[in-house]
Amino acid sequence: MEKLLVIENLSVEFPSPRGPLRAVDGVSLEVQAGEIVGLIGESGSGKSTVLLAVMGLIARPGRILPGSSVRLKGRELTGLSPKDYRAVRGYEIGMVFQDPMTSLNPSMPIGEQVRESLRVHRYCKSKAEERERVIQLLEAVGITNAAQRYRAYPHQFSGGMLQRVLIASALACNPRLLLADEPTTALDVTIQAQILDLLKEINRERNTAILLVSHDIGLAAEFCDRIAVMYAGRIVEVGPAEQVVNDPRHPYTQGLVGCLPTFGGRRGRLEPIPGSLPDLTQLPRGCAFADRCAHAIPQCLDQEIPLQVMPDGREVSCIRIEEVMAG
Repeated sequence: MEKLLVIENLSVEFPSPRGPLRAVDGVSLEVQAGEIVGLIGESGSGKSTVLLAVMGLIARPGRILPGSSVRLKGRELTGLSPKDYRAVRGYEIGMVFQDPMTSLNPSMPIGEQVRESLRVHRYCKSKAEERERVIQLLEAVGITNAAQRYRAYPHQFSGGMLQRVLIASALACNPRLLLADEPTTALDVTIQAQILDLLKEINRERNTAILLVSHDIGLAAEFCDRIAVMYAGRIVEVGPAEQVVNDPRHPYTQGLVGCLPTFGGRRGRLEPIPGSLPDLTQLPRGCAFADRCAHAIPQCLDQEIPLQVMPDGREVSCIRIEEVMAG
């Protein structure tokens, strides 16, 4: 398969009163053409920051550190000028943000907001063609009476419909890569399923690759081809979605899966992961999960632990992997 997006050693820092805060720390990840990859972890693990870095939207005083690489179809993005990045953003990479109510302009008709990307990238030959394209996009994502609702404002739509408008906007120029930052978080369960079905249909019909951020590993297991589990700015496990959920290898992944309720209930209590995320200004050289891990030894904190390839092809960052798997 074609490597569409290649992230290598990506690190992002923000200043803080306690010192530099490393929100993303040496992340490497690939997304193949037409693939759906889930980036999973609890809040604060750096998932959304990865997407913002790919989009070139890390706001000052945050910065992408030297040595980081983000390549789209072989083209390095991290050194692009703002003007060159605008030519990529929205045209080759689309993004669905988490909260449509804060992502859309409340004083601008939704049709004009979807049309904006077409106008910026000169995707159509005329204004009439742009309007027709917008109506087709709105219909494609399930907005009924699209021609009439072109001039409607965001407050006239439900949360689920607004999320569909964001998806239409992200797809306006038919990008090959779609970044989705927890696109179903603010929606009820029925609407969540509809939005995920829509994204799946887009992936299947357009061969659009999707990088999905979520804190819900169960949802990712249903939706994604592969899952990358992220903790404290680092990726700790990568593999096929079914394998990662049914046979987790890293202690943190095991903790996430252990928190999942089963259909029809389960015997005993759900087992929460003890403790909380570490201070990102004081990350250890080794495993950031060590303080919460029942298998940790002093070496876990002292030595760097790169992702190692397992016999089944999965990648796991754990020096005690044999003991962990033995229970």
